[in-house]
Amino acid sequence: MKYGKNLKWFLSEVANAEPEQYETGSIEILGENEKGEEGSCEVEISHLMTTACDRIAELENALTQVIILAERETEFANKRTDVAARAKENI
Repeated sequence: MKYGKNLKWFLSEVANAEPEQYETGSIEILGENEKGEEGSCEVEISHLMTTACDRIAELENALTQVIILAERETEFANKRTDVAARAKENI
């Protein structure tokens, strides 16, 4: 299953669920689409956590690249030192 931009929402749903809702290793997530149509899906907790871990690693890597580029820009142009400083706060 791909979670796309809804990964945080899926994680939030699991975080707010009662433990008996996912004691089998999966959880039914209820929701609705932009048209207001309701639906549900079964989510394996281990898959969700693996996907979240992979996404966090991707974002950390992207943030590291921003820091490198911001520091390089600062080194050559002496501007936007705040970008690197702010990005470092988030690692």
